[in-house]
Amino acid sequence: MMKKVSGPGQDNDMTYASFNQDCTRVCVGLRRGYRTFCIEPFRMVYEKHCDDGASIFEVLFSSSLVVHVPAGEAASSSQRIVRIFHTKRNKEITRMSYSSSVLAVRMNRRNLVVLIETAIYIYDITNMHLVHTISSTPPNPTGICALASCHVPGDPRGTGTNSFFAYPGNQATGEVFVYDVANMRHITSINAHNSAVACLAFNNTGTMLATSSQKGTVFRVFACPEGQKLFELRRGLKTYANISSLSFNTDSTFLCATSDKSTVHVFKLEQQAPAAAPAATTEQQSSLASWGSYLMATAMTAASYLPTSVTEVFTQARSFAQVTLPSDGVQVLGALSGVADNCTVLIVTSQGYLIKYRFDPIKGGECEEVGRHSLLAAYSNAEPESEDGADARHAAAYP
Repeated sequence: MMKKVSGPGQDNDMTYASFNQDCTRVCVGLRRGYRTFCIEPFRMVYEKHCDDGASIFEVLFSSSLVVHVPAGEAASSSQRIVRIFHTKRNKEITRMSYSSSVLAVRMNRRNLVVLIETAIYIYDITNMHLVHTISSTPPNPTGICALASCHVPGDPRGTGTNSFFAYPGNQATGEVFVYDVANMRHITSINAHNSAVACLAFNNTGTMLATSSQKGTVFRVFACPEGQKLFELRRGLKTYANISSLSFNTDSTFLCATSDKSTVHVFKLEQQAPAAAPAATTEQQSSLASWGSYLMATAMTAASYLPTSVTEVFTQARSFAQVTLPSDGVQVLGALSGVADNCTVLIVTSQGYLIKYRFDPIKGGECEEVGRHSLLAAYSNAEPESEDGADARHAAAYP
């Protein structure tokens, strides 16, 4: 989950923000450097000052490996450069250069994927060797893509997960290509929307793909690798929105969507069962049966005359919980941390704040703010912490 950061009223040094693969870190790019924060408990764990700034800044889980794409104008510090850096050793591991600006970088514990406008480069993250290039891709000027994190709590190997990568298959329509970066093969093409795709996100295991079009009114969730539509979710009817992020929670029971509008939507991913009717007497049952049959027949007859796009509106799920921000136009990045009964909504705003919200997992409704932290304040010292086994092994792979 990553985003160039800008918005009305923004007057600060933040140029970029993202969450790491398990939503335990926030990465912040600045005009003169970059920072990493631990979300819980909140504290800054790394900071580096550099004159060429950061157009992209990412960290691999909680490891010492970070990716930095500069924002300078010189050839050695332009957006055509990707730097891999070891924070604990304060050492640049490798540097890659490309023919045009780097628009997105995605990582999991198996691969690193770099996207430019018309090509995708796939690396083995254990040694940073280029293993495959997808050339002549459809133009993708905003770097829309998604890589499954392959994160399974308690299982660093991500057993049973799909290392899938998704990107737009057509600049004008809502076609999405899904590629298996572990086995280097195209998996499926999904006709997700009628208009161009604006945002993509996988769940942790790569078994679900969420999509949004440029209209920003409807979100869809597809099964992977099959490409079957699982859920159709509606943000609104009339108002279009620029969707800035989609995010599943850890166990894929909720999906969060943020945009340039003042409402952040959280959808509950469950199949809707018909509501049970109260018990009735025999006479009531007879009367209700005939009356119900009449109503059902009437409704079905009326629906048959309506366009499919109209009838779909009545079957699309609305948001289960909401965060109401002060105003429209403030660009935000969202994520969901935790499982179904203990879920936190994480919001990064273009004003430089990380805001945490909680919601009732049974009733939903308006979310309650439970924490707010500045990402731009002056902090005396970063507090690096020890890496877990899998992240330590990744760091140790680089001398």
